[in-house]
Amino acid sequence: MTSRRWLIKLMKQAAERKNIRCDSIMQRGSHDIFQLDGLMIPIPRHNEIDNNLANIICKEAEAKLGKGWYQ
Repeated sequence: MTSRRWLIKLMKQAAERKNIRCDSIMQRGSHDIFQLDGLMIPIPRHNEIDNNLANIICKEAEAKLGKGWYQ
């Protein structure tokens, strides 16, 4: 399991290095929608996120943060 807080922190740090804004722009159901320079990524509001889902979220963010940004 991956910590939601850790995943968001990692994504915000990577965005900052690329000079891209990473903001939570809305809440929908049990998800927060984060925007990375126009790319919207839903992240569940659970304390722990399944590793497979965390990998999917990281791969979605590759479009703006670059390949392998999370490794």
